[in-house]
Amino acid sequence: MNLISYIEKYGDLSFKEKEINNIDYLVFGLLSYLDFDGIVSNNSKSKITIGYACHLYFSKYNESYFRKQGIGIRSSIKLMKKIQYTERYCNCEIYNYKYVCSRDIQFSALTIDVCDNLKVISYEGTDDLLAGWKEDFRMSYEFPVAAQKLAIKYANSTISVFDKNKYVFCGHSKGGNLSLVAGMYLHPLKKIHLKKIYSFDGPGLMLKMMNSPKYKSILNRYEHIVPNSSVFGLLFYDLKYTVVKSNQIGVLSHDAYTWMIKDDDFLYTELKSGSKAFYKSFNEWLSKYNFKERRIFTEKIFEIFEKCHILSISSFKEKKSEYIFDIINEVKNLDDESKRMMIELIKMMIQESRNMLIKKIIK
Repeated sequence: MNLISYIEKYGDLSFKEKEINNIDYLVFGLLSYLDFDGIVSNNSKSKITIGYACHLYFSKYNESYFRKQGIGIRSSIKLMKKIQYTERYCNCEIYNYKYVCSRDIQFSALTIDVCDNLKVISYEGTDDLLAGWKEDFRMSYEFPVAAQKLAIKYANSTISVFDKNKYVFCGHSKGGNLSLVAGMYLHPLKKIHLKKIYSFDGPGLMLKMMNSPKYKSILNRYEHIVPNSSVFGLLFYDLKYTVVKSNQIGVLSHDAYTWMIKDDDFLYTELKSGSKAFYKSFNEWLSKYNFKERRIFTEKIFEIFEKCHILSISSFKEKKSEYIFDIINEVKNLDDESKRMMIELIKMMIQESRNMLIKKIIK
């Protein structure tokens, strides 16, 4: 069973009839991928049910628009179609929608009233815009990055000291990291309202931050869930993670819709050897270079994408034949270590193993 079949099985049961669980928090974590501008309010006073928000969303956008979106957004659109009329989700209220996207930042968040004084803050993960990917790489040498600052600000402005509600922070991909950081830097008097933090295959932290008192202060409320072929969720460091079974491998397992579910919980397993090897090699790479060198590498890589007019992963996949020779010419000017890292990044983007592009770069 996967996420969609879980909704089909339990969607008619309210949260009073069936207690909220890990799968439900994943559903809420994925909602923030969608563009609710003009549909969901940007404040805490005006609220709208998920069911009505879905209705307005599908009235505003059409299939032509959906086809142009990245895989994360397209998957969340499928999710909305499933939850639109369900007893379990349709009457939950959403509000306080924030969205910021520029050349160097991608950020989105919203708040959901679930049930019995329980609220969820959902942070968007990295979609296929390279602005979001660049920010992920920046996490290797900069803290906090712009999206993390916005996540902290959002949480602290949403929760009051005298709040009577309990809050759960959640997000998929980069959204999971934002949930973690927002929880770490929540005002101490507001942190008592924080019930749980969920990072669904989100990157970890730099070693210094992982060893900080702020990280340790939320550790007992923090759940890091990764697929057994995880790549993104093993970026940087973390003290804990729970492994779920995916029916895909490598980058494809990042898609939460491939995660296996048994009854009303994930199907748990162990991390595959390939993911363990990646975690080890990536962090060895981090340990070789100081923050300045990591910054230079990141700037070089994304300068190449900008020169080649690649703004999103989907555009690269659609027109990669048009970009190949431009990329080859640019990558040839990099040092050997940067070439290798660039190769790995391209492999992740196009979801292929070795190909002609890689062979030509190596020459």
